[in-house]
Amino acid sequence: MPNRRLKTALALLLAAALAPALAADDKPYTVAIWADVEIGTEGTVTAAKIKKESDYPAAFVAAVNKRIAALRIDPPTDAGAPATLRSGLLLSYTVTPSAGGGSVSLDAINLSPMPVREQFAPYPRELSGQGDWKGKLTVSCLVGADGMCGNIEVVSDNGVLPEPARRFARDSLQKWKFEPQRLNGKPVEARFSTVLDMTVEKTEIKDFRDARRL
Repeated sequence: MPNRRLKTALALLLAAALAPALAADDKPYTVAIWADVEIGTEGTVTAAKIKKESDYPAAFVAAVNKRIAALRIDPPTDAGAPATLRSGLLLSYTVTPSAGGGSVSLDAINLSPMPVREQFAPYPRELSGQGDWKGKLTVSCLVGADGMCGNIEVVSDNGVLPEPARRFARDSLQKWKFEPQRLNGKPVEARFSTVLDMTVEKTEIKDFRDARRL
């Protein structure tokens, strides 16, 4: 976890890199960083490449790379023998802007199949009116060796899940394409999860996993 001085420095760097987002809204927001990583038989990262690295300030990239290099997991196995794992790695940061520079905190790190194509179904007309349902949806699926979603599950954060919202989430994830995880070079099934924020103020979806849409 970055110390206070580093948090402030990264917030300033992000403010410069994502100025349009900050100008529109000074509330805390999420920045999602994807990396392609290789995990060796000892459970340590042997190679890593941040997705869209050029979109971020050099100092921020260096801090993210340092955090990735420190990652340790239970050594992967294949049929009981030590194995290598290639996977997407998602780092979720919360940026809290302020007049004094703000702060950046690391919320979570997850190994997951990495999206390479993200498309959304048309926003449900039934949910676009004033006073209609709104909420956050946790959507998960089983990414197959072909990189496509199956066994899609949708859960609402408030316990209410209208059919149009469920259908929207399901139809959207069916359009997504992933780089599957690879065990000893062979593509394998793995679970993917994301949060979709559906609002009545905007007839569009906010995808918390794409930093350029924040």
